[in-house]
Amino acid sequence: MVWNKTRKKNDWGKWAPTNRPKSDWIRATVDSLRIIDEALWKRVESRRKETEGRTVRFASGRLSGRPPKHATVNLLAGLATCGICGGGIIVETGGHKRGRVPEYICHRHRANSSCSNALRIPVADLNEAVLQAIEEHALTPEAVEQVIQLSEREDVADQQTTLAKERKDIEKRINNVGNAIALGQSPASLLAKLREYEARMDTIDVEMDGLQPVPRLAPAVIENRLAEWRRLLRQSTTQARTVLQRVLRGRVTFTPRADGQGYDFEGPTRFDRLFSGIVAKRPAWIAEGDGQGTEHIRPEDTPDLDYGELLERACVKGCKRVRAHHLSSGVCSESPA
Repeated sequence: MVWNKTRKKNDWGKWAPTNRPKSDWIRATVDSLRIIDEALWKRVESRRKETEGRTVRFASGRLSGRPPKHATVNLLAGLATCGICGGGIIVETGGHKRGRVPEYICHRHRANSSCSNALRIPVADLNEAVLQAIEEHALTPEAVEQVIQLSEREDVADQQTTLAKERKDIEKRINNVGNAIALGQSPASLLAKLREYEARMDTIDVEMDGLQPVPRLAPAVIENRLAEWRRLLRQSTTQARTVLQRVLRGRVTFTPRADGQGYDFEGPTRFDRLFSGIVAKRPAWIAEGDGQGTEHIRPEDTPDLDYGELLERACVKGCKRVRAHHLSSGVCSESPA
């Protein structure tokens, strides 16, 4: 709320309402007037900015995201980076000698020749190479399975082992502190240390309860969802760009090949935006008794979990292990066979 925005009387005490400068305003936050908390507001604003102009229409007619105001002309606008200088890759229509064919070229090379990347690739060829790479390396059940295998039960078991060792060590320290207190040795400092150890024990218990492997999703469900995204990838440039924005975590880096005849490119992928809203069933391997690292999971824990978020969590953990989960390097040549 804001006070002191206006002044009712002048310096002589006469009635003369005027506006005060903003420097005189008094602002105060009144939490009791909040409808939602600040954290949720920021999440919603971030989500709105992320989804604006990124919409797809599934075969059922359902829309996901906000429709763009205009049709997309350039598939890789803002999504392509030069591997030499880090600048953007833009579209330029070639001269009459090349038949006015739109081509991708490094922006910095074109603007001021500050980059040595003078390679020009026809837009149609480079777009097709990227779309094929997405289809072959990201929109496949094998890619999803690979992400899961990177950090599934083994990762959970490793973390549980580490936390269990730390918990056991803290238990010993608590016993030692308790014995020292019983002997009357510096009770004030020892009590503070005891409270510190007990707080860490509680934190470890919470962390151990929060460890969960990724539940399996029925192969048919995964294949159906990926088939939808593959269809959208080929439907139109606008829809294809939306798919790329959801699949890619950042930009695609294009590095000229040594022979100067094409690009090698790669880009980190993500999966949560492709599977958002899918509910995962209880993993069959838990029911079969293979519960190593999953003793904390109850039957009611898995049915309502969002599979996209779980898959993204596995991808993030897997990326830490193998540095990054990239698209396999695709190659686009100026004269493709």
